[in-house]
Amino acid sequence: MAPNLNASSLPPIGKKYRDLIQKETFDAYEEILTQEGLQWFFEFRIPRLIPHLVPLMQVPGRGRPSPRLQLLLQAIENSADLQRLDSLYRVFLDRKDFEAAAGAAGLALNRIWDAGKDFDLASVWWERTIRLIEEASLTRLARAFLYVWKAALTTVWRGQVGASIKASEEGLAEARSAGSRPLELYHMAGIALSAYHATDISKMEFYLIEGQPLSELDDMPLVCTILYRMTLTLHLMCNGRYAECLEILNSI
Repeated sequence: MAPNLNASSLPPIGKKYRDLIQKETFDAYEEILTQEGLQWFFEFRIPRLIPHLVPLMQVPGRGRPSPRLQLLLQAIENSADLQRLDSLYRVFLDRKDFEAAAGAAGLALNRIWDAGKDFDLASVWWERTIRLIEEASLTRLARAFLYVWKAALTTVWRGQVGASIKASEEGLAEARSAGSRPLELYHMAGIALSAYHATDISKMEFYLIEGQPLSELDDMPLVCTILYRMTLTLHLMCNGRYAECLEILNSI
């Protein structure tokens, strides 16, 4: 299903954005949005991103969007275009815009992950992701985001559960340094899930307990909460607590 771009169905945009719309200073609007919007994307805050993109999409005759804005528009599509992302990635590298390059790489791996097939397409993006993680100028938030996909592909594509746990632990450290609660919870749930596959139930329990307070935050992105709750359900099933499993699944 395509995102609903009916303005009446979307959450309100921030005051500074409303002020810029009123003044019709859309270039300034785009400049701010392509900075903050990329951070929202890294933290899976797509419902916040969408309504802020709508005003720019509705302004007639603005010309071609900037590369960063094109990336954010790809981020709200159901199926990002890998060829388009490849072109954008190369532009970002030429500009030494490593933050946006990280967004393109993560979005490409997300597209492959969501498709659930053709993991051979991940090879080039995997290599790009590894290089970006090692890029010294990359922010901790962007690096924590890339570790999400490094960990996921390490398990599914490479079948290396131990290495996946290590990648999630490294991502968790970056998320904590960046002060990103969504990525902190995501990596905690990722470690717990991989620990389940590694039959390390004590590690699984530890990170589920650590992540519980974060999972109850009102502003936690849904994708992070769902991953945590699904992993918690696996743990409860191992302990025969089926009624609680059903309650969690119904809530999801």
